[in-house]
Amino acid sequence: MKAVIFGSTGMVGNYLTDSISYLSQYEEIIIAVRRPLATTPPRVKQLIVDFDKLDEDLKDINADVVFCCLGTTIAKAKSKDNFRKVDLEYPAMIAKHFAGKGTKRFIVISSIGANAASSNFYLRTKGEMEVAVLSSGIHDIAIVRPGLLLGNREEFRAGERFAGFLMKHLDWLLTGSWQKYRPIHGRTLAIAMLVLAESVKGIKIIESEALKIVAKKFTEK
Repeated sequence: MKAVIFGSTGMVGNYLTDSISYLSQYEEIIIAVRRPLATTPPRVKQLIVDFDKLDEDLKDINADVVFCCLGTTIAKAKSKDNFRKVDLEYPAMIAKHFAGKGTKRFIVISSIGANAASSNFYLRTKGEMEVAVLSSGIHDIAIVRPGLLLGNREEFRAGERFAGFLMKHLDWLLTGSWQKYRPIHGRTLAIAMLVLAESVKGIKIIESEALKIVAKKFTEK
């Protein structure tokens, strides 16, 4: 199989890129990046792209499965328009491009609570992204909706780190319908995405606790 990964320099994308490099079923692995990276895992090739010219830079690129791990924050994006560009417009463009290339499966990271009709800007943007991806024409799509993500990030997010500390130690309080808000480690999410890349049929939307169960299938092989 041939895989293309977007967002490989983020926390989940980094875990995913490292893990997929060990899987022999992937004969070709490409990461689309803005600028050259000093090092990559074994067998991983870099493709330098301008995200504002994706159609041009991807015109000769196809794939069996595409992983979209793109995402930012308002603080980092500097504006709502820039946030929407990264979290909505780019994933939508990527899905549309690869639909035209005959890609079989598309795995994309969204967020718990994503809803195109939400009054919350972040959740509404994520929901609109889901709608755009689902209308791309790709047949087999997995939308993963993690809760708070745990793991090592390049940038420091004090509020998120504090929330992660609390959730990690108090998630036992989140039971019943609240279980979906429990935190999930970025590595666990990455592994679940790899399982879904081999198994998803049709459209699936999977949330945090279910993603942990999916990830277990990888270790049980």
